[in-house]
Amino acid sequence: MKLRETPRALVAALVLAALAGALALADTVYVKARSTRMLDKPDAYEGKLLKRLNYRDKLERTEKGGEWDKVAVDGQAGYVRSRDLDSKQPPDTREQGSGWAWAQSGSDPTFTAGTRALGPLGKQYTSDNNLEAGRRVVEDRMDKMKLDPRKLEDFQREGRVGEFAGKEARK
Repeated sequence: MKLRETPRALVAALVLAALAGALALADTVYVKARSTRMLDKPDAYEGKLLKRLNYRDKLERTEKGGEWDKVAVDGQAGYVRSRDLDSKQPPDTREQGSGWAWAQSGSDPTFTAGTRALGPLGKQYTSDNNLEAGRRVVEDRMDKMKLDPRKLEDFQREGRVGEFAGKEARK
């Protein structure tokens, strides 16, 4: 009888030791992106959404990977893109003023014109996410386009952009 109970107790002790070891290796990280997804596997296309995470959410990282880190939050484990996490707690938008207002505003900071206005924080975001390369690709493609100057002017006038920004649309 005691022989049967010993293996169960041993297995339980080993499981507890492994969990304690995993938790000891875990480090605290924070979401630095406006929002990100925690998936059941490290695959943006095949992974199932477990939880949506927001700017400054606190997580426990249990495994550090190349593109994906394994994390735990609220008793749930999953994978988050490594680039969306930071070991330092990001600034509170209420403390920083408008510099990080995008984190709560719902607007998307993934364009360089908007990030430039954020000063040093915008420059860091642009650098971390390689946004300058994307801007250059778009500008190169636009330079190769053959646009009719009259149509472009009509478009700008109607949308009140460029030299027509802030002016009444005129025909």
